[in-house]
Amino acid sequence: MSSDNEDDPMEMDEESADKRNQIQVSLTPSTSRLFRVYRTISSMLNKRGYMIPREYLNMTPVTFVGKFGMDPPREGLTMLVEKSEDESDQLFVFFPDEEKVGVKPIRILVERMKAEGVVSAIMVLRQGVTSLAKQAVLEVSDSFSIEHFREAELLVDITEHTLVRKTMLCSGFFYSFCNLPIT
Repeated sequence: MSSDNEDDPMEMDEESADKRNQIQVSLTPSTSRLFRVYRTISSMLNKRGYMIPREYLNMTPVTFVGKFGMDPPREGLTMLVEKSEDESDQLFVFFPDEEKVGVKPIRILVERMKAEGVVSAIMVLRQGVTSLAKQAVLEVSDSFSIEHFREAELLVDITEHTLVRKTMLCSGFFYSFCNLPIT
């Protein structure tokens, strides 16, 4: 004899909806690392005043895999964002493929920035940059602002840590309190 729940289509729809909401994705270590970095960089840019879509800020492993795939190419993670107050103030976020970035990827990045009319960029690196690449970044620093972070630095959003104090920009009346000499 069958129970009433098996024949009730509404009951079956609710059960399948619950199962869909509980789907877990087992990420590979490299995909998990990229997911955490992508979420942190999105949060960092949002705090800097850039317009970041809500789905990036609230991204889960399931939505990350849905958008970029299980083993996403780093090139596909590139972002172009703009400030909320000034849409002409744009910033690129690049994820170079190389373990240690040399001069060639820096030149490619700068050429793309020139073509798009963007003067600011962030590079998310696996390891770091070579000394010649650091010099190349310095050479273009009068025209372009290029920051670089290693993935290890972006695995956790340190501003969300409970022991990190919130900071505020002092201006006007409060500026005098901020600049008191320490005795």
